[in-house]
Amino acid sequence: MKKKILWIPQLATNDKQTGKVIINADSNMTTLNGLSTPLSQHYDIDVVMPNEEYCNRKFSEAMNLKCIHYVYQLKKAAFNAFALRYNFDFSEYTDIVKASNPDIVLCHTPSITKNLKAVLFHLHSNAKLANFLHFLDQPGEDKVPLPISYFMRQVEGIIWSDLALFQSYTVRDKALAAIDKYFKKYVDEYNRSIKRKKLNVGIWNATYSQDEIDAVKNDKYPIKTIMFPNRLSSTNYSNHLRFFKAIQNIAKARNDFQVIVNNPTKYLTYEQIADQCPNLKILNNGVLLEKQQYFEALKATDVGVALFVQEGHGGASSKQFQAAGCLPVFPKCNEYAYLMPKNYKGFCKPDLKDLEKALNYALDVCRTPEGDKLVKIAKELIYNRDSFEYNLKNVLASLETIC
Repeated sequence: MKKKILWIPQLATNDKQTGKVIINADSNMTTLNGLSTPLSQHYDIDVVMPNEEYCNRKFSEAMNLKCIHYVYQLKKAAFNAFALRYNFDFSEYTDIVKASNPDIVLCHTPSITKNLKAVLFHLHSNAKLANFLHFLDQPGEDKVPLPISYFMRQVEGIIWSDLALFQSYTVRDKALAAIDKYFKKYVDEYNRSIKRKKLNVGIWNATYSQDEIDAVKNDKYPIKTIMFPNRLSSTNYSNHLRFFKAIQNIAKARNDFQVIVNNPTKYLTYEQIADQCPNLKILNNGVLLEKQQYFEALKATDVGVALFVQEGHGGASSKQFQAAGCLPVFPKCNEYAYLMPKNYKGFCKPDLKDLEKALNYALDVCRTPEGDKLVKIAKELIYNRDSFEYNLKNVLASLETIC
């Protein structure tokens, strides 16, 4: 009899017009969908989701239900990224855990990990708790104002989990360094109760399926194409405004390219984007692309741009466009620094001041023999770091440490 995982994704993307949770454009769902197929050979998987009526897609359209044992639908759901990190109905999760009776609870929202620990304790459950940290809301890199930061809750999630999972080595290193730095005034107690505790740590660098991407065939667009796949937001944490400014600057000197901006949340209309981003190409009449369509667009694109300088991981979409054969343009920091050779000229500085130079280089070298060699190197590097296929052995090995 297979053991069971109760999987709790962190769905942090919602349509600003309809308010519905976007379940087919979130890296949590990418991880769930990519790993549920191979993991289902070893574990039964239950998933906790918002009620389907509050989602932008039916579950059958966004999840591989053949590999999922059961989907529990939350009667009450929070519909924005901030609320999701605090929202927790103790009685509802108590009912879910009782019904699922899991061996492992896998939570992608560290700020509610202690709540789940309390539920398991209340039920006298022997289930192990795996906590998955995608990014750290640490002081100095706050995603929300300090008084309402969930940094302490994320740290609490790491400490109280049976298995502390991180999106990448960089996220792990940043998290442990931040714990060290901001707990110095409690150093004696900290050393006794936390620092010397042997944490069970695993790395799940699993963000895309190379087989799935390779199955999609498409020719390049007639004109060189840059894609900015990350969502636009009021906090500008993906640095979309800096990207728009760079496009404005390079468009003054050249007109041999077009730009695709992924806009799943519709924070800006495409008319507003076009006012700030020259040479804009709108796909599918502005309607959110299905996965197949998105991968086809990636295959047709030449240059992918990702500019997270705060989040250690850099986002799943950056790994997908690199795996699809796009030349990346990254700041040379965090996880990005490991995704291309150190002397790669498509890196820009972490302050993004030379972003135009990196973009011009990528546009110049794409569709040339030199560019083709770089694409091959990029695909090999990302496969051996982030693919589901490469990382499955690490995923299984880490789960076995608590089973």
